Amino acid sequence: MEALNISLVILAITINIKIGSVFLLRRFTFKEERKDSLAIAISLTPTLIFGLVLAEILKTKFEIPNTLFIGLVIYSLL
Repeated sequence: MEALNISLVILAITINIKIGSVFLLRRFTFKEERKDSLAIAISLTPTLIFGLVLAEILKTKFEIPNTLFIGLVIYSLL
């Protein structure tokens, strides 16, 4: 249960930062419409492969706790 809570906290924080930063970049740099900027920002948020690879590296090289590892895997799947 602790791993699920960790993954939900990570998700709540990072998803907003990811979408917001890409949205603002495209909106102000390329002068795109809101709808177009948001569509691109949302399409760039998938992190499945990156999250799983990162979790594995942290587990094998840095020996992170199992709850954090499982939290990262759940976050990647969401």
